[in-house]
Amino acid sequence: MATRLYYSNSTVAATPAFYSGWQNTAQAIKKVLSATKDNSSEISNPITINNQEGCGFQLVSPPMSAGIVFTSGSTTVQSFFRAATSTGGGSSFADAILRIVSIDGNTVRAMLRSSFGSVLIPVSSGLSVEFFTSLALNNTYTTVVGDRLVLEIGSSSSAIPTMTYWLNSATASSDITVAGQATGASWIELSNTITFIPEPTLSGTTGMMVNTGSLGVRA
Repeated sequence: MATRLYYSNSTVAATPAFYSGWQNTAQAIKKVLSATKDNSSEISNPITINNQEGCGFQLVSPPMSAGIVFTSGSTTVQSFFRAATSTGGGSSFADAILRIVSIDGNTVRAMLRSSFGSVLIPVSSGLSVEFFTSLALNNTYTTVVGDRLVLEIGSSSSAIPTMTYWLNSATASSDITVAGQATGASWIELSNTITFIPEPTLSGTTGMMVNTGSLGVRA
């Protein structure tokens, strides 16, 4: 079963360092890659870059269960989000990085997929862009308990445009289905089954993680 995650305007529990390949992260916002539509309101984030690869959003998932397998060449990823570039700023292209990090965000476990400069961002009021088009993952990894997915989205340009990105996880908003939509919930979907555990809580003074229910599996 495939697993679909949503771009939520809510506060993250872990804040990993940005991918080192970005040339500009000063304007990026950290939000949640949600296992369900959590009814968060829409948010936009404009960033201005000059002939660089700039990050607009970092999205961090809840902690995953142990033993989830991501397979190079077999597991695929697809994703949509809404974006626009300013007029007169030259051509701008969507960039994205999908990684796995440890539960505290401090250790990078695997680089699953990167996509730079392959999808043109429209000059518009915010139309949907498909930046992972059912692409196979580049590396294989099996999770240990608590690992998180991290999705970073941004853009590159040869001029000095302002790019704006939108995200929301509103239950009343239908999922984006094709490129060019002016409304809809942004999402990323992986072809494998991913289960999640609750955010860690402390048990006494030992810092043990408790409760290992699962969320977010989509048929």
